[in-house]
Amino acid sequence: MKEKLKAYIQLIRIPLFPIPIVTTLSGVALASEGNVTWRGYLVLVVSMLGYFAGMMKNDYFHSETDAVVNPDKPIPSGRIPRKEVLVLASTTYIVCIILGMIINIKTGLLVMLLIVISHLYNAMFK
Repeated sequence: MKEKLKAYIQLIRIPLFPIPIVTTLSGVALASEGNVTWRGYLVLVVSMLGYFAGMMKNDYFHSETDAVVNPDKPIPSGRIPRKEVLVLASTTYIVCIILGMIINIKTGLLVMLLIVISHLYNAMFK
């Protein structure tokens, strides 16, 4: 269990988790005029979860290349099954959409659009 947790931490690139927070925080602060509400905090959570899901999908789509170039990554090394990564990443994206809709409909739709863009990039354009 401990090894699998380490593999997931590597998979989602946990040292980089400040990136989605920092890039989203300025928009939250500006939109709320410095008076951040629960919606602003939830936007930060959605941003971070979406980032993690994107990292998982990236490794899912590129696991064959990684098997040659970087075989120590969690999927090619066999520490995490490829299908498990797909299910967890997709579930995380669904959670992001639900949370986005809780914030408001426009945010939910924006989250969906960003997921589509991320998915297309990882699956086809990278």
